[in-house]
This record gives sequence, structure tokens and C-alpha cells, in this order.
Amino acid sequence: MAADYLTGVGTNLFNPKVGIFFVSFLPVFIPRGASVAPASLMLGGIFLAEGIVWLTAIVWLAARLSAIFPHPLMAAVPGPYHAREVQWAKPMVLHP
Repeated sequence: MAADYLTGVGTNLFNPKVGIFFVSFLPVFIPRGASVAPASLMLGGIFLAEGIVWLTAIVWLAARLSAIFPHPLMAAVPGPYHAREVQWAKPMVLHP
């Protein structure tokens, strides 16, 4: 599980789209004459906070829906991580 987590972290850190987004999109919102570093850090913090709230809402909703609509494949594997389904879905989600 730690290896899968590190793969996801590496994929996000070395994804050039994120860097291009921050370099090209966020400077438009920095007021003229404002200090660039603090304003960039503030906008990055807002982006991070919104991402955390959004992803937490998705996880919460998925947990609620899975309790209402249980999937037969998930019930077939004991344990909290459902390893067989995770290994089956991993190539679709974590492709290089």
C-alpha cells in the first residue's frame, strides 16, 4: 500500500500540467504592484484548501453511496482494502 501511495505522490509531483497551470494561470490574479511571492503562496493555499474540501466531499459521498448501493464484487473480498478490486482497477487509475 505504501508503494501505491508513493507512486501517486510521484505522479503528482512530476506532472508538468500542474506546474504549467500555476505559472500561466495564477499570475493573472496577482494585483499590479503586489509582492509576487506572498500573493502566489496565498493563491496556492486557496487552491490547496479547495482541493482538500472537494476531494473530502467526494470521498464522503462515495462512502455514503457505497453503504446504500453495495457492489457484489466488493462484498466478495474480506478486509478493509478489498485488495483484488484495487489491483484490478489500478492500471486504469494509476497508469504511467
